[in-house]
Amino acid sequence: MLSQRLVINSIFLLILISFKGLCDDLYKKPANIILSYIPHPQVQAYVDLIKSVYEDDLGIKVTLHSTPAHRGLIMLNSGVTDADVIRIGTNAATFDNLVVIEPQLEIGELLLVCRLDVTCSLDVLADPNIVVMSNIGNEMTLKELNIKANVLLHENIETVLEFMHKRQIVYGIYASTKDIRQTVQKDFNAIKLKDVGLNHVIHKKHSALIPELTSSIKKRLKDL
Repeated sequence: MLSQRLVINSIFLLILISFKGLCDDLYKKPANIILSYIPHPQVQAYVDLIKSVYEDDLGIKVTLHSTPAHRGLIMLNSGVTDADVIRIGTNAATFDNLVVIEPQLEIGELLLVCRLDVTCSLDVLADPNIVVMSNIGNEMTLKELNIKANVLLHENIETVLEFMHKRQIVYGIYASTKDIRQTVQKDFNAIKLKDVGLNHVIHKKHSALIPELTSSIKKRLKDL
């Protein structure tokens, strides 16, 4: 009985491998893709990198499309776009049709940003009387903090700092990196809440491109 199960499992595995190989063989590399990205002060370097990966290394022309944070993932998951330049990998992995590409492009940070004239601590997130601006993606990533504050959602990441500069909000959660955090701290208090891995993301219909994408990104990251 055990040997029969092993034979059946082996046959099933061979069928799966053959089917995957057939799908890869049937995949036709597109001449053009729609590549989305989030408007953010630090994203341009990665837009340039990923655009070069597709156009120079894979021979695929790129049409760039700026999208708000969460909407961009929904559009990609629906197949409206083909790939996104850089996203929080764990967030993207929750979507059925998205594939997170390794290696990571960057280690990012989620910050609690506070105006200089108020107390800035984790206690802010535990107070239901305090309003904190964020977006759906950041809120998903920080769910283990069990935030009790009143979260005001806005999908344009840059709006957080814009509203704070205009003194329209007091607190915000902002996606950043170590270098950007130092800039933010010139105008505001900022506390790091969590490190996050940032990756390139594609729709699964382009899974056959994964080996080329991984190889190209590894090489180009060395020169970034």
